[in-house]
Amino acid sequence: KELEVGDAVKLLEHNTVGEIIAIKKGKAKVLSGSVILDIPINQLVITRKQKPGKSSKSAYKGIYNELSQKTANFMTTIDLRGKRAEEALSLMQKYLDDAMLVSSKEVRIVHGKGDGILRSVIRDYLKSIDEIEHFGDEHVERGGDGITIINFK
Repeated sequence: KELEVGDAVKLLEHNTVGEIIAIKKGKAKVLSGSVILDIPINQLVITRKQKPGKSSKSAYKGIYNELSQKTANFMTTIDLRGKRAEEALSLMQKYLDDAMLVSSKEVRIVHGKGDGILRSVIRDYLKSIDEIEHFGDEHVERGGDGITIINFK
């Protein structure tokens, strides 16, 4: 059966249950407890509705556990040296999302010096993110223009 608004679904990555409230361009907005998540449709499985109250409690527990795990395992530096620009941007976007999720104040992107192409692509992208207060080169003794330091608001 194709997913529809109102279906109860299991979120595979979050190991929790929610209800689809909207579907658009391969993604579904899923209400899980009091949280609305944008999830790719291929990460959802139709399930039976749970009893009222149980869904929000298990959804909160699943999201809390995931956030706790991300916070415990979060590294303040990501190394993108040797990656192609498209791959580096994809990895960096996920990394920055996680950094903001765990309320990190400062992170480092290691992109290397080389011809400066990766540095340029990364910094062009960083200019578009409102949550970033400032970014710039690391101190010369610690990598200089081969590392970008990002400070969040």
